[in-house]
Amino acid sequence: MSDQNRKIHVTLFILIVVSAIVPISIEHLLFPKTPLSIYLLFLVPIIYICFYYDKKGIIIGIISINAIHFIWGLIVLRSLYEIDLYNRAINHSGLTLISLVIAILLGRLFKIIEGQQTKLKDSESLYRNVVETSPNPMLIHKAGNIVYVNTAAVKLSGLGSKDKLIGQPIEKFMHPTSKAVYNSRLEFLKKQDLVRIVEYQMVRPDGAKLFIEILGKRITYKGDNAILAVGTDVTARKEKEAKLRKSEALLAVSQRMAHIGSWEADLVENKIHWSKETYRIFGVTPENIMPDYQSFLTFVPSEEKEFVDQKTNEALEGKVYSLNHRIIRKDGVERFVYQQAEITYNEQGQPIYLVGTIQDITETREIQLELKQSEEKFRSLVQHSYDMIAIVDAQGIITYLSPSIERKLGYNIEDITGHPAVDFICDEDVKYGRERLKEVLNAPNKANHSQIRIKDKSGKLLHVELVSTNLIDNPNIKGIVVNLRDVTSQKKSYETIQHLAFHDDVTSLLNKRGLDELLANQIAKGESFSVLFLDLDNFKFVNDSLGHYVGDMLLKNIAILLREQVNEHGEVARMGGDEFVILLRHTPNRQSENLANNIIDLFSQPFDICNYQFFITASIGVVTYPDGGQDIDSLLKHADMAMYEAKHAGKNTFRRFDNGMKKINERTFQLQNDIRNAVKSNEFTLYYQPRVRTVDLKVVGAEALVRWNHPKLGMISPNEFIPIAENSGLIVPLGEWIFETACKQLMKWKEDGQPDLKLSINFSTVQFMQIDLHKKVKKIVELHKVNPQNIEIEITESAIIENDLGVQENIKQLKELGIEIAIDDFGTGYSSMLYIKKFKADTIKIDRTFIANLQEDDDNADIVLAIINLAKALKLNIVAEGVETIEQFEKLKQMDCQEMQGYYFAKPLPIAEFEKYV
Repeated sequence: MSDQNRKIHVTLFILIVVSAIVPISIEHLLFPKTPLSIYLLFLVPIIYICFYYDKKGIIIGIISINAIHFIWGLIVLRSLYEIDLYNRAINHSGLTLISLVIAILLGRLFKIIEGQQTKLKDSESLYRNVVETSPNPMLIHKAGNIVYVNTAAVKLSGLGSKDKLIGQPIEKFMHPTSKAVYNSRLEFLKKQDLVRIVEYQMVRPDGAKLFIEILGKRITYKGDNAILAVGTDVTARKEKEAKLRKSEALLAVSQRMAHIGSWEADLVENKIHWSKETYRIFGVTPENIMPDYQSFLTFVPSEEKEFVDQKTNEALEGKVYSLNHRIIRKDGVERFVYQQAEITYNEQGQPIYLVGTIQDITETREIQLELKQSEEKFRSLVQHSYDMIAIVDAQGIITYLSPSIERKLGYNIEDITGHPAVDFICDEDVKYGRERLKEVLNAPNKANHSQIRIKDKSGKLLHVELVSTNLIDNPNIKGIVVNLRDVTSQKKSYETIQHLAFHDDVTSLLNKRGLDELLANQIAKGESFSVLFLDLDNFKFVNDSLGHYVGDMLLKNIAILLREQVNEHGEVARMGGDEFVILLRHTPNRQSENLANNIIDLFSQPFDICNYQFFITASIGVVTYPDGGQDIDSLLKHADMAMYEAKHAGKNTFRRFDNGMKKINERTFQLQNDIRNAVKSNEFTLYYQPRVRTVDLKVVGAEALVRWNHPKLGMISPNEFIPIAENSGLIVPLGEWIFETACKQLMKWKEDGQPDLKLSINFSTVQFMQIDLHKKVKKIVELHKVNPQNIEIEITESAIIENDLGVQENIKQLKELGIEIAIDDFGTGYSSMLYIKKFKADTIKIDRTFIANLQEDDDNADIVLAIINLAKALKLNIVAEGVETIEQFEKLKQMDCQEMQGYYFAKPLPIAEFEKYV
C-alpha cells in the first residue's frame, strides 16, 4: 500500500469514527444514566466499516450506527427516563440527521478520492510501461544500493532476472577505474540536482566489460531520496574508437619496422606530403626540406633520374607505378628503395593525386644475397624430402639431420651428427645397409628405394622406408640425401590386414579365402581328408529378434565349441552368415561321421548368451577327398549339396554326399546360385502377351512375363526357375526387377505416345508377405512417374486363401496407391464370394484349364459361364486365359467374356514384336 493510500484510509477511518462518536457523545451528555457498555454495540458497524471501507461499506455502517442508536433511544431510554415519545423522536431525528450529513460528506469525499486514485494508477501504469519497454537501461538506487531495474538493464547485466540485481550495491558492477568518478558524482548529486551525462566502465558477472553513458537525476522513490540512472550502451562505439587508435598506432609502428614510408603528391599544387618514415628513409627532417618532386629527384642518382622520371610520367598516363631504384642521402649513404603508387582523378578525369609507398629494401637485398646459397641447399632438401631427412657423406658419416629426427627417434641432433649412420641400424640389417650405400654411390642423382630397421633412442626397432639420392657432386649439398619414412604402423597394419584377409572378424576362424588356401594346400599333399559343411538352422530368427550383437556372441560360442571338437585333427572356418566348414585331416569316413554326430549332440544342449537361452540345431553335409571332389569348388559344392539334403530330411542331422545326390540337385543348385547374379548380369528379360477386348479385338493391355536367357543353358522355363527363386527367397529381388522394368516400359510408352495400355504383373506369395511391399511399389511408381491405374498386380487364388491375413493388408495398401488387383488362375482353388469381396479385386482371370476343354466338356462351359456371370454381378472385369482356337474365342464371345489372352491372338512377345503387334 502506497503512502498516499495509507493517508486516505486513515482519514476515512477518523471520519467514520466521528460519525458514530458525535451522536453518541451528545446522547451521553443528555442521558448520563445510559450504561457505557451499551455503546459497545456501536463498535460493530465501525469495525465493519474499517474492513470494508468502500462506498457501500461506509453507507451500510453509518445507517447501522444510526439505526441502532435510534432504536435504542426509543426503546431503552424510555424505560430509564421519563420522556415523551415526541421529544425523544425529535431528539434522535436531529442526531440521526447529523450522522446522515456526515455520511453524505464521506460518500462525496470517497468518490473524489477514488477518482484521484484511478488517475494515479493509470499514470503510474503508463510511466512504468514506458520505463519497462525502454531500450535504455534504467535503474534506481538508494545510498548506492539498487532498488529498481527495468528489462533493458537486466538484459545488459546478463543476469537474467531482476531479483539478482535488486539489493545489490551498484559498485559491485563498477570497473575499478570508474569507482572514483562514481563516488564523486554520487556526492555531487546529494547536494545539487544537476542533470549531466557521465561515462562509466562496468563489469558484468561473466567478466564482460561494458562502457555506459549514464544520466543521473535525484528523485523521491517510495518516500525516500533516491537517484534515477538512465544509461546508453556505448561499448561498440568505444571498441571501434579503440580499434581505430590501435590501427593508426600500428600503421606507424609497421611503417617504422618494415621501413615502409608513405607519400602523397598533390599534382595541382606540386606539393608532396611525406610520412615520418619517408623522411627517415631519405635521412632528412621536415625542418630542413620542403618535399616536392624536384627535391625528391635530387636524391636519385643521375644515371637513374631519366628512368624514375619516365615511370612517373607513365603513372600520370594511367600505367602501373612500381619500380626499384637507388637514392643517395645527404650524408652520402646509398640506399635501395622500392616504390609503388596509384593515381587519383577528379570528376573531369584529370589526375590530381599520386598516392604511394616507399620501402627501404637495402637490408633485404643484402639478406637475399646471403641466403642465396643456403636457399639452394634447402631447396634441394625440400625437393627430395620424405618425412625425416638426413645427409651422409661418401663414408656414411652423418652431416645433417632434420628436426623431425629428434621428434621421431628421440636423439639430440647435435649429439649424433658426425657419427656413422650404421651405428643406428639394426645389427641384422647392417650388412644390407652397407650394400645399399654402395649402390647409391654408384648411381649419382638417382633415387634408390629400400627398407631397413633402425633403432630409436630407447632401443626400439622401427621399420623405415628409405629414398636415398646421391647429390655428392652438388656443391650446395655434397652428400647423399636420405629421406626416411616410419612405416612401422603400416607394417603392423599390413599384418593385421593379412590376418583379416584370411580370418573372420567375428569368430577369428578362417574365412572363405583362408579356407580356400587351406584346402589348396591339403589337396596339393594328395592325402585323403574330409570336409563338413555345417549350417545353423533358424539362426536368422536370432538376428532378427534379438539383434546382431547377440547373434555374433552366439557365433563366437559355437566357433569355440567346434574348435574343441575338432582339436588338432583339423581346422574350422566360417563361410559367412551361419555357415561353417570343418576340414578333417587323414580321417576315414567313420571318423568324420562320428564328428558330425558329436556336433549334432553338442547342439542338443542350450546356449546361454546375454541372459538368453537358445536351442539351436545344425544341418551338416559331409564329403571326402578325392571321392567327393577333385578341387576346392567341387568339394564345397558337394558338401553344400549334402547339407541341403540334411535340411530337406528334417534338419538337425547330417548327410554324406553321393553321386546320385549330385544328379538330382546339380541343376537346381546351379540355377539357384546363378539366379543371384542373373539380375545384375541382365540375363532376365520381359515378354508381353497381349490382352484383347472381345468386342473389337483391340489390344487393351498385356501381361508381363519374365524369361531367363541363361548364358550357358539357354532359355530356361519360368516353371523351372520361378519355384527355385521362391524357395530360396530370391524371388524378392527378382520380383522388384520385374516390377521396375515393367514401370520403365510404361514410362517409355507414355513418352513415345503409345496407347494407354494396362500392364499386368505377377507377384509371388513371398513378395506379398513383405511388410513394406507397398512402400517399395510406391517408390518405384513415383521414380518412373507411372500412372498407378495402368498397373494391375496379379496374385493367385491359392496364395490369397493360404495367406489370408498377410496378403489382405498389402492388397489394401496397394489399392490405396491406385493399383488394380487381379485374381489369377481363378477357379483352381477354393473360390468363394467371401474372398472376392474381402480383397476387393478388380479383375478375375479364368484359369486356362477351364478354357482348354470348353467345347467338349459341358461342365467346364457351365463353370466358365458362372464365373462370367459372377463377375458381371460384382461389376468386375473378366479375362479368359489360354484362348488358343477360334472355337474357344467364339464360345467365350457368346458368353459375353470381356477380355481374352492366349496363343490364338499372340504368344508372349519380346518388346519389339509386341509393339509391332499393337
